[in-house]
Amino acid sequence: MTRQRIILTLSALLWVGISAALIFGVEQSSERKFDAEDKLFYGSISWDFDATINQTVKALLIREGLSLNSAYTIHITDSNCICQYTAKAHKKDVVTSSELKGSTNIEISFDTLPDDMKRLITSTPAVITTRKDGQVAYLGPYGTGLGCLPSASTVSPYIGSEGIKGMGVSIPFDATGCYCNK
Repeated sequence: MTRQRIILTLSALLWVGISAALIFGVEQSSERKFDAEDKLFYGSISWDFDATINQTVKALLIREGLSLNSAYTIHITDSNCICQYTAKAHKKDVVTSSELKGSTNIEISFDTLPDDMKRLITSTPAVITTRKDGQVAYLGPYGTGLGCLPSASTVSPYIGSEGIKGMGVSIPFDATGCYCNK
């Protein structure tokens, strides 16, 4: 092997190593806790949390001109959040699943949420599902992990679900992934 070829090979290996380290570093810095400041967690331990979140979501549905006795999948978006794009495939999967299970999809920008909801939902992308009786079944991220892949879904079991009467809102407090914290 010539000296020039050895230098070229070592340079290529060095470039690959530096690139891999940078990609790994960026990915690690993008992985965050969905409920980073534990606002959902601490809010949920209040005795009236479920009633409050249900009332807030009902007010949101009324504001949007929607029926209260229907199942919904509410997609909370932020066009300035890079994680919105990594979740695109998973969101598409959730939209399709919602349609198949008789749940209506609606998309709402984080900026237009009521203030009391913004105080609890501090990361995007986020999703809320309601049961057919209008009660909130799930509030949280689409899934976990940096790629927000459908295989790591936390929302899927709650889409179009009848749920169990009296069962509260399911929130994956320990979810980590690509989320934009507000």
